[in-house]
Amino acid sequence: MTPPDRFVHSRHTMEFSPDNSCCFCLTLRSGTILIGFGNCMLYLCMFAWYLLYHERYLTSSTIHTSGLGEGLTVTSLDISIFSIFCIQILVNILLLVGAVKRIPSHTIPWLCANAVSMIITMIFIVITILFGTTKLSLNYNEYV
Repeated sequence: MTPPDRFVHSRHTMEFSPDNSCCFCLTLRSGTILIGFGNCMLYLCMFAWYLLYHERYLTSSTIHTSGLGEGLTVTSLDISIFSIFCIQILVNILLLVGAVKRIPSHTIPWLCANAVSMIITMIFIVITILFGTTKLSLNYNEYV
């Protein structure tokens, strides 16, 4: 019986050889390009949705096309969301450039940005679970 292709047997140890596949059907390069392009489109669509359908710009039946017009100010939440979208778009473009030009070190900013994003999300999930109905002023229906 022959060993699988990804195992390399040496004298006394068994080592793993790189698989170089993404989701068992794409090459690592094409999977990285697909993930980078998909993330860019996702963040651009989310940002466009935020700009178009944000509750500040909606009134009873009309949408203010003037953007920052009379009485509308930029909040710290708007600045935070804009900076997160910009960083995510930049690291996804860098991921695409690294995959197309075959520069592996260009994937590190994407990995770091997504690791920070996942850590922050996990912290928010834990805070919501621990302090959902008491400290966050959520009623039972909003919490469940």
